[in-house]
Amino acid sequence: MSHLDPNSLPENIRRCMEPKARKQMGALTLCEVFEKEDQKEELEIHRLLLSYLNCHEIPHVHCRTDRKATTANGTPDFIVLWGGRGCAIELKGPHGRLSLEQKIKIQAWTGKPKVPCLVTNNLKKAIDWIYETLCIPK
Repeated sequence: MSHLDPNSLPENIRRCMEPKARKQMGALTLCEVFEKEDQKEELEIHRLLLSYLNCHEIPHVHCRTDRKATTANGTPDFIVLWGGRGCAIELKGPHGRLSLEQKIKIQAWTGKPKVPCLVTNNLKKAIDWIYETLCIPK
């Protein structure tokens, strides 16, 4: 008796399956595969930025990605502080998009009082932006 290989199922069949059944079989749709890879890349950028900030002793608050959020919905991933100034960074994977809550929060923060916010999937851009925005000497 042979078993059905979930990876051999055509994409149109996978999309028609119940998500719970798909998950049990390990038969992800292409969209789910891309989302999973995007999340991995986003987590790696988080890890690298967190490491950089810790190594350079730049004060920050980081919203953990491995547990349920304890901050308000939409709060950016990092809040970075220096010399009485602050900024916020929302990191995304290469194809990541802001949720409605994130859009609302960032729009509110960049209003009055103004809190500089950056949305990026680029580690170097995030680091350079922190130094420039907070006037941190290199």
